[in-house]
Order: sequence, then structure tokens, then C-alpha cells
Amino acid sequence: MSHLIQRKEKNCLNCNAIIENKFCSICGQENVEIKESLWQLISHFFKDITHFDGKFFSSLKLLIFKPGYLSTEYLRGRRQAYLNPIRFYVFTSFIFFIFFLSFAKKSTSDSDDKEEIKSDSIQVNNKVKIIEKKPNKPIIDIEYKKDLSNENEENNWIFSKYKTKSEYDSLINLNVVDDNYIERKVQYKFLKLREKYSLDSKKVGTAIFDKGLKNLPILFLFSLPFIALFLKLIYFRRKQYFFVSHAIFIIHLYIFTFIAILLSMLFSELADVIAFSVFNFLSLILFFLIFFYWYKAFRNFYLQSRLKTFLKLILSMVFGFFIMALMITFLLIFTVLTI
Repeated sequence: MSHLIQRKEKNCLNCNAIIENKFCSICGQENVEIKESLWQLISHFFKDITHFDGKFFSSLKLLIFKPGYLSTEYLRGRRQAYLNPIRFYVFTSFIFFIFFLSFAKKSTSDSDDKEEIKSDSIQVNNKVKIIEKKPNKPIIDIEYKKDLSNENEENNWIFSKYKTKSEYDSLINLNVVDDNYIERKVQYKFLKLREKYSLDSKKVGTAIFDKGLKNLPILFLFSLPFIALFLKLIYFRRKQYFFVSHAIFIIHLYIFTFIAILLSMLFSELADVIAFSVFNFLSLILFFLIFFYWYKAFRNFYLQSRLKTFLKLILSMVFGFFIMALMITFLLIFTVLTI
């Protein structure tokens, strides 16, 4: 309950409507004095935090242990007691992708370090080979010397076969090269990458990987309406389910999936640190648990038979993987064009 001083005036400062009680019936703003002390500001801050925390943890508990329950409550119009699905998704996905990006970068850096150590070891061990040793003069055969030009040709597959943009344009003007508009744009981009990354395809791959990871949250967000539309199609006979109902259901599925994957990553990390195999087992169990949770959520929300629920879940998963693959392809193209 607010302890701020109530205004004597009965006009709402937000929408100028007439206020009969403490709150405006049009916009919901409380009719209180504009001035407030620092203590009142701090008090409001902690009340908002605890209010959010209370709804968050109660909604999280129901989401995890009662698959499909929050979506059903939203469909029935019982929404005040639970955290708003959009806020729930934004908060959960924000936490998830912070940890996910950290784990992904750590894994990439670890693999790069191992590869670098292995490469240095091979270079040291294979640099020279003593084929004959005489009392005063060893004869050394440099059999394992690398051909740097060949290595560049083999490893830098992503770059254009043309050296410069002017060379490529000259060949086009001379009609030696007959590339269309799209092919030219691709070649220009490759030539730009050649110049920017100095013929180092590993650096290009790292740049694409890093930027692709940063765009991953957008991919999940854009996939949501397509999957919701697919659910609308396969449940077209269930007239009580609107497009938004399916979207809210998918949002809750995404939230649980984020939490399960995050726990799985934490278990894998603990298994590496503590070297305790049970964490790897728990990480594996969580992936099977995700499928079981999806099934229970579909069955509890759409209230159909086990067979229909299972078949429609499989169809939804196939369509979801197709959409994800398609969006990852577009994401890869967009990333390459913008790095």
C-alpha cells in the first residue's frame, strides 16, 4: 500500500481524467503528490523489486512443475497473479544468453589453445630430421618444411580467387568474367574479407562465430511467430485457441528450454572442474527431460489424446527444426555480409 500523500485535486496528472478513488480508472495511475523524498523513492524501488521477485519465483515454480499450466491460466484470463509472459521471456533469455555466450566463447578459446599447442608441438618435432650422424658433422634433412604458399591455398578457402577489386573489375570489363549482380556482390565481399583479415580464414571464422552468437537471441525471437502460426494450423479445429494463445504457449516452452539448457551447461562445467561423472549423466538426463516436458505441456494445454499429442508434438518439432535451420542460414549470410 502506498504511503505517499494523496492529491486534493481530482484530475489525473497522466491522462487528465476525473478520479473518483485513489487510482485513475482510465490509466491506473495513483493520484499522489509529485514531490517525494529520497526515502520514498528508495522504498518504491524495493517494493517493485520484491513484487517482481515474488511473481517471478511463483511463476517459475509453476512453469517447471506444472507444464502448460501458466499458458492455460493466461488463456482463461487469470493473469494478475503471474509474471507477464513477455517480461518473463525477456528476463530469462537475457540471463540464459549471457551464460550461453560465455560458455561458447570459453569452449572456443580452449579448443584454439589446444590446437595452437598441438601445432607448436608438431612444428618443433617435425622441423628437422637427422638422417646420418658423423663424428664431427651431422647431416640434417629438412623434410618437414612447410610450403606457406600451398598452406594459404588449402586453408583460406573463404577468400576470393582474385587478388584485388581492381583486378576483378578489369576482368569483368574485358568480358573475361561473366558474373551476375549477386555473384559480383559476393566476390566484392570476399575481396573485402581478404583485405580486412589478411588471408587468415581462421580469423574470419572466429569473427563470423562471435557475431553469429550475438545475433542468436534475435533468431529465437523471430522463430516464435512462425511456430505459433504452425500450431494455429494443426489445431485449427480448436477455436478457443487464438494466435496469441499459441504464441504465449511457445514463450513458456522457450523459457523452460532455456532454463534446462542452462542447467545442462552448468552440470557439464561442474563435470569438467570436479571430474565427477554424475554431472555428465545429469546433463544428458536434462535433454531427455526437455522432450518429456514438451509432451506434457502440449497434452495439458491442448487437452487431446496421448497419440494426437505425440504426433502433433513430433510435427511441431520437425517444423521448428526446419525454421531454425532456415533462420540459421539467413543468420549466417547476414553475419558474413555485415562483418
